[in-house]
Amino acid sequence: MCSQPSRVYLDHGQNAFNCPWVRIGSGWGEVTPPQEEKELAVARQLLQQTEAHLKEKGWLDLAYLYVIDEPGAQAFDGVKRAFALAGEYAPGLRRLLTFGYGATRPWTPGAEGLPAYADLAG
Repeated sequence: MCSQPSRVYLDHGQNAFNCPWVRIGSGWGEVTPPQEEKELAVARQLLQQTEAHLKEKGWLDLAYLYVIDEPGAQAFDGVKRAFALAGEYAPGLRRLLTFGYGATRPWTPGAEGLPAYADLAG
C-alpha cells in the first residue's frame, strides 16, 4: 500500500493519514460509488482488507477515508452512498469530509446552523 505510514513518521508524531488506495469513485466535485457488481466486489474487498491490515498494524485509529474535498450539495448523494458503503464494510475506518462554502452559500460564518451540510449528519 503506497500511502501507509512508515514507522519513522509515526515515531516522529504522525497522528493521522488518508487511505487513498481505497478509491470509491471520487474526484474533484463528484463522488460516484461503484454500482456494478464487479466494482462493488472490489470496493468491498479493498475496504475489508484495508480495515483488517490497519487493525493488525495498530493503525486503525490513525486512518481515515477522504472521498471528496469540500463537496457542493450536488455531490451529497454520492457522499452518502460512499460513506454508507465504507460504514458497512469497514465500520472501524473513519470517514472525513471537509466543509465547503459551495454547498452553504449564502451563509455567514458564525450564523446558526450549517445549511445543506445538516443533510449529511451521521
